Amino acid sequence: MPSLISPTFSSRFHGLFLNDDWKISKNLTLNLGIRWEYEQPYTEEQNRLTAPMDLAAPLPELAGARQPAGLQQYYSGPWNLTGAFRFTTGDNRGAWNSDNGTWSPRAGFAYRLGDKMSLRAGFGRYVTPWTLGAEDQFGPATQGFSNYTDAPPSVLGVPQMKLSDPFNSSFPIQPSIGNKYGIYTGIGGGVTFFAANRPHPYSNRLNISLQRQLPKGIVADVTYFLNRSSQVNNVSYNINQVDPRLSIQYGSATNATVPNPFYHLAIPNPFPGSLWNQSMVGIISLAKPYPQYGNLTVIDGISGGNMTFHSLQVKVTKSYSAGFTLLAGYI
Repeated sequence: MPSLISPTFSSRFHGLFLNDDWKISKNLTLNLGIRWEYEQPYTEEQNRLTAPMDLAAPLPELAGARQPAGLQQYYSGPWNLTGAFRFTTGDNRGAWNSDNGTWSPRAGFAYRLGDKMSLRAGFGRYVTPWTLGAEDQFGPATQGFSNYTDAPPSVLGVPQMKLSDPFNSSFPIQPSIGNKYGIYTGIGGGVTFFAANRPHPYSNRLNISLQRQLPKGIVADVTYFLNRSSQVNNVSYNINQVDPRLSIQYGSATNATVPNPFYHLAIPNPFPGSLWNQSMVGIISLAKPYPQYGNLTVIDGISGGNMTFHSLQVKVTKSYSAGFTLLAGYI
């Protein structure tokens, strides 16, 4: 059951490029260039975007929550009652932190090996814009302003919602409440946000080409091409996962219920749902680093996932003459 707004997103992109050729000698020409690009983080005209969460910030209203004894015998991992929700503001309007832009160098040369042969090589770095990723194309999160009320999870296999009365007083529809609850926005549910300092994906490309003029206007070209990409564009990952080894080690015992430490706990209910309204919850739902939240999904670009591509390209071209031209290639 959605409760949505129609946000107006914007993002500006700026780029500058300088390039020049130098004739070093009759046989050697250098080509050097540099490109600077700046991609502004997403903004929204009324500052209704989700900003990066501060996972270390305390949540005073949750200080009274205690880990149930029934949980402690199975889970000994971190149990952090921290993690302040943030909205964009007039002073910090971006959905993530802006940077100073990226620099992409270019360099190449052409060397004459005689009247009929030449050697060329070039290197360039290419930066991938954030907005090419699926998460960016479909818009950043507007938590609190655009909400979905999902069915609560089942307890011991028993559904907690009836089709005859799906949104009753104990599980009402989540309204669009804006930023009314401040740092407590999203408690009891999932939150999606951009990493504060998102790295740009980029690729380094190198090509070396040997060209030879053959009889009858034919030119043969043999090129080696290398493309190495670093970072991964827009990886979404949940930092609040349950360790799957618990279910493997303890089996069905983790399906038992325990008293809910967040049941009607002090604060008003920002997002009505099972966590705040159910007196009993499953052990497994509390066995995670930030038990007061569901999934904490971070949209990020991470190191690793590097890809390397090699190719050898052979091309033969015949200039137009005697009524025909020819282009043949093999990779």
